[in-house]
Amino acid sequence: ESKRQATSAEAGAFPVLTPREREVTEQLADGASYDEIGRALGISTNTVRTFIRSIYEKLHVCSKTEAVKEAMRLGYLRPPR
Repeated sequence: ESKRQATSAEAGAFPVLTPREREVTEQLADGASYDEIGRALGISTNTVRTFIRSIYEKLHVCSKTEAVKEAMRLGYLRPPR
């Protein structure tokens, strides 16, 4: 049973970004501001802030740069060519 618990713990350790959070992260990777992200995705700047807070929390990061790097590491974003 301890083996099953470890597997569950590992599964919970991998952050799952929603499709919208992925879109926001892609915009961050392109260097877009919160206002630009909002306009591109048809959402308010405050909603962008809410998504970014959630992304930071899920990825355990504190900045846009860290979020983009972690999203790339996890395979959510492709590295630039």
